[in-house]
Amino acid sequence: MNRKVLLGAVVCLVIVLGSASALASTTADEVRRLREEEQDYEAAMALAQQYLANHQELDLERQQVHFELGRAQYGAKDYDSALASLRALVGDYTVTSLDKTKEGFVVDDAQFYVGLIEHYFGDRAKGIEGYTKAIADFPQSNRRAHAMFNLGAVYLQDKRLDEGVSTYTALVDEYPDTDFAPEAQLHVGHALREQGRLSDSVAAFQRLAADWPDSPNAPTALLSSNRVLMAQEIASAEQAETEEAIVKNEVAIQANVHLLMTKYPDSDVIAQVMQDRINYYKNPRHWLYDKDAIAKAEAIVTWLRENKPGTRQGMRAVCEYAIMLSSDKPDEALFWLDRLSETARTAEDESLLFDAQFAKGRVLKRIGQIEKAREVWTALVEVASDQHLADEIRIMLITLQPIEDRLEAYAQLARDEARHRDIRSTALVLWAWDHMSEDRFEEALELVDEVLAHYADTLSVEGAKSMREKLVSLVKVPIENRGDYRER
Repeated sequence: MNRKVLLGAVVCLVIVLGSASALASTTADEVRRLREEEQDYEAAMALAQQYLANHQELDLERQQVHFELGRAQYGAKDYDSALASLRALVGDYTVTSLDKTKEGFVVDDAQFYVGLIEHYFGDRAKGIEGYTKAIADFPQSNRRAHAMFNLGAVYLQDKRLDEGVSTYTALVDEYPDTDFAPEAQLHVGHALREQGRLSDSVAAFQRLAADWPDSPNAPTALLSSNRVLMAQEIASAEQAETEEAIVKNEVAIQANVHLLMTKYPDSDVIAQVMQDRINYYKNPRHWLYDKDAIAKAEAIVTWLRENKPGTRQGMRAVCEYAIMLSSDKPDEALFWLDRLSETARTAEDESLLFDAQFAKGRVLKRIGQIEKAREVWTALVEVASDQHLADEIRIMLITLQPIEDRLEAYAQLARDEARHRDIRSTALVLWAWDHMSEDRFEEALELVDEVLAHYADTLSVEGAKSMREKLVSLVKVPIENRGDYRER
């Protein structure tokens, strides 16, 4: 064979081999295009299956087409077929001489999707197995951080909190520069709180804000940190019963608020942070020990109303603001509530309208317009979203009755086992309060002790505790001298 003929044969062979390689690569690209751009999953699957039938060699090119077949089946929501294809792909390449670091190596991606499909559409336990295998078998995979994130999510879904925290912590430590890290850290904080590890939870949230300040999760972390600090403070106060216990976290809470206001002034969470602080200062545990608590709450109400008027919290602050005004400026208070009610009607926001009307009833009661208050609250009972809410309004209606009628009505609610525990305990406390106002201290103390003994898990327990201290001293007052006990 002369030199020209030999050279021509070599060139022809190179062209043929190059075409075969291009065809395989092009097939994977075309399957991907059909799947992603056209979303023609049937055509993508048909093309992939045809290629696999004609190319049996387990090389990188075949592997990519096989993976695209599984992704196309996944896109078509044929999860059983997708699992079968992806598992077969992983099985084919269990032992391989292929370079796992090459971009075209996708067995690790296949294993990740095995876990993902089981997690969301199959057996969560098998999802855990799939993710765990992806993490363990492919330590250099670009899917590893995602697999760890999803594995942590499954653990938390199943309330396996220790494993969830461990997985997310490992993710944060190994991949701190990924988008997964700050969100994983946020989940760590929430899981620690659920475990009752409040100090650790606060530290987790604070770390997120400090280490990933530009993350969209940073403002949420500060919000969550404050909520845990508030819960921690209330819990410690229940045990310590001291002023120091109830105000010990206030400086940290205010520091988080300051950081939010300065670094994230446009964050959507600011209004909620302020609403949380109102609830914090109005908590009976707080205002029992902090003489300025109510004034602080009122200042935040005013700030919310003026600075966040379009937010749900800002609009609800109008209700609080009106109640604050009711003693000195009742007409202005009612004006703001009527204006808020009109806004709610226009927006067809039934929840906001309910809140505005409920607050209006409180203002009317406070200024002595009992019949109008009764009219407003009676209308609300009929539109209450559930029995519990309706019962809360019925309690407000009871407060408008003469005292003897109130005593009877509270007794009926308190003894009705069909009612929610919060309703029954509230009725007991109000029943005790009316007894105390009538100098019936022994009866009041008996009811308060019933709340403390049987309803310690309800919101009414704080009111019962504050009443009991006074009642213990009052029962010692001789009956003939009880009429003037308030003056003593």
